[in-house]
Amino acid sequence: FVLLLAPVSHSLTPLFERLWDESAFLMKVGDMMKITSYMEVADCSIDDILEEYPDVFDDDSDETISALKMELALFLSSPGNEQEEILAGFPSEHKNLPRMLKELGVITKKMSATATDEEKQLLKKLKVPDIYLIYFLRIRPLTKMFKYNMASYKRRNLSEEDILQEIESKKDRYIRKWQGKITYEDMIATWKEMGVYEKVVEMGIIKEEL
Repeated sequence: FVLLLAPVSHSLTPLFERLWDESAFLMKVGDMMKITSYMEVADCSIDDILEEYPDVFDDDSDETISALKMELALFLSSPGNEQEEILAGFPSEHKNLPRMLKELGVITKKMSATATDEEKQLLKKLKVPDIYLIYFLRIRPLTKMFKYNMASYKRRNLSEEDILQEIESKKDRYIRKWQGKITYEDMIATWKEMGVYEKVVEMGIIKEEL
């Protein structure tokens, strides 16, 4: 998603200011996957949404939330056109994500509708149908994990190689965490059923020999 950023006044709501500032921040950062991973971002995103808007989940069991995080990680790693189709409500292989997106979209569309006149003018400059939805799914958790991880890496004086190794190690920890909610066999079966098993292997989420 391409954001066309312009100077912003101080008469904006706090949420919109955060959205705008964090969007601009991410544009300057570059490749975020050198600092975090889609799995980490998905985990952060779902946890924050669950805390703020629990009603968007029809089932908040550990099994469903773990499966949802897996689906969101795959969604975030997909090409932009595929993401746009899913956000537009086109059929997909995801089982849990579409309903959450639909319910969260109801909330974020109200945010757009009740924006101030100045915010509405700025929103017209964004090439994103529902920027608030993207904010909760991607922009906010990316910014949050980038700043958290960078502070941690600098404090420990890690090299680029050390950082990459830590990112890979975190991926393994997320798999073990999610495996505690759904069995490994269930995860593999779901990935294959969705037709994304090869992609999961390419992402390094699992090793093929496993």
